Amino acid sequence: MLAAGALGPVVVAGCATTTTPSTSSPPDADVPAAREATALTRDAITTITATIARHPGLAQQLQPVLAMHRAHLRRLRSVNPGATIAPTPAKVPPAPRRALARVRAADATRATRLEALAGAAHSGGFARMLASMAAAIAQRSQEPA
Repeated sequence: MLAAGALGPVVVAGCATTTTPSTSSPPDADVPAAREATALTRDAITTITATIARHPGLAQQLQPVLAMHRAHLRRLRSVNPGATIAPTPAKVPPAPRRALARVRAADATRATRLEALAGAAHSGGFARMLASMAAAIAQRSQEPA
C-alpha cells in the first residue's frame, strides 16, 4: 500500500490555504505503477553503476545522474516500502561514447514511461511525484556529452 504521508502538501491554486492529503492511503490501483517505477529506477542505478565501473572516465558525468536515481528510489520506497525488485543485469558497450549514449537513451525511455504512469495514476500526489521524476530524468538525459 502506498503511504499517503509521502505525497507531500498540496497547494490549491487561487486559495491561501494549504491542505495535506488525508491519512488514508492512495488507491491500491497505484501499487503496480509504484512497483514498475521502482523497477525502472533500480535498472537505471544498475546500468549507470556498471557503466561507471567499465568506463571510470564517465564517472564525473554520470555521478549526478546516479545520485538523482538513488534519490528517486528512496522516494519510491517511502511510498511503497514493500517493493523489492531485482534489477536487470546491465550490458555496457565497450566504447565509452556508446555506453553514455545507451544510458541517456534508456533514461529518455524511462522518463517517457514515468510520464505515462503519472498520467494513469489514481492519486494526484503520486502522479505529481512520478511526473517530477520524469521531468528530472528527461532534463538529465538531454545534457550535452
